[in-house]
Amino acid sequence: MTVTPARYQRHLDLWLVGTTMFLMVVGLWLVSDTSYVNVPPHQSVLQYAQLQIRGQIIGAVFGTFCMILFMAIPYGKLRKVSGIGVILGIALLVAVWLPHLGIRLNDSNRWVRFGPIHLESSEFAKLALILVTASVLADDRKTHPLSLLGAWIVMFKTILPRTLRRKVPFMFYQVSLVLFLSGICLLLIDKEPDLGTAAVVLAAVLTQLYLGGVRIKYIASLVAAALVLVATIGLHGNNVQHRIHRIEVYLHPNMDPQGIGYQVMQAKLAVGSGSWTGVGLGKGRQKYYLPQANSDNIFATYAEETGFVGDLILLGSLCIFTWRAYIISMNAPDRFGTLFAGGIGALISLQAALNIAVVTGTVPATGVPLPFISHGSSSLILSLCAVGILLNIGSSKAPPKPVELRGD
Repeated sequence: MTVTPARYQRHLDLWLVGTTMFLMVVGLWLVSDTSYVNVPPHQSVLQYAQLQIRGQIIGAVFGTFCMILFMAIPYGKLRKVSGIGVILGIALLVAVWLPHLGIRLNDSNRWVRFGPIHLESSEFAKLALILVTASVLADDRKTHPLSLLGAWIVMFKTILPRTLRRKVPFMFYQVSLVLFLSGICLLLIDKEPDLGTAAVVLAAVLTQLYLGGVRIKYIASLVAAALVLVATIGLHGNNVQHRIHRIEVYLHPNMDPQGIGYQVMQAKLAVGSGSWTGVGLGKGRQKYYLPQANSDNIFATYAEETGFVGDLILLGSLCIFTWRAYIISMNAPDRFGTLFAGGIGALISLQAALNIAVVTGTVPATGVPLPFISHGSSSLILSLCAVGILLNIGSSKAPPKPVELRGD
């Protein structure tokens, strides 16, 4: 007689839960601290701040509910809807340009409107792309013809000569489909324009390709191709002059401090003013001059008010998050879990690193939110959903082999 143990769950990753909750609380405090400055014309300061804070609280509550929900749903079931998810993500990226659906704000088309709900399309699309990448790369050659990868293989086999069909390695189909879907998403995100998010998503997908077994030399070739593509497309659009100016400001920090270099200069002043222990909570001065003080530049206010000590605490928390995501990815019960957790960890960690690098002037300025902290319900909710999936993968364990019981 054989018996399979009924329980095979690991413990919940309390490090990851605690770090996420800490970052979210810091975000709620900073949003309330910065939302009453830079109020748009013809709007009440109090009403505007209440609207911003209420939106962040709703995002935190609903996002926490979604995190708990994704902890309960077996993550393997998400693989079955990965194709639908990425198609919906692409549709949302296109919808930002449609009348009555897309919202144009700050010279960008990044949001769609569904009644009272405003959704940032790229936030959903990037998580959907990470999911479908993990699903495609984890395929074990038992591809159903109706699946996304199955349809891709059938299409290729109808194009390739019969003599080459058996010579094409299976990984070629996987990687080519991932690059095709990634290319569509990245071009649409860049067109919004949002080059920073596109760069983060590309880095996360390349991380998944590495975990999936693609050699470093091929990944390096993809990076080189991406840089050429950015130089060809990214610098030949309507936003070309603005991007060139940002690069010039990065190379010459003191150039045009009252114009294109204003944001970078004010962010550096805020970080430098914090000294060792900061000027005190709520006492920051540069938030009154910083553009987007409660979103892209929120770390500058945090650094000014908490100082170098506070910076170490925040950076340490983000490092703990990255460490736990890496541990979960390496200990996942299957290949799909490893690729999915690795992609999520890379996506959130690299986005945080890019945001802080921009604020400190380490890289040219680009707009990406600081995960869990910057104002934005879409970013907060989707980030908490991603944490729920990480916790799900981390608490799951492959069923043990049945135990053979022998009678006397």
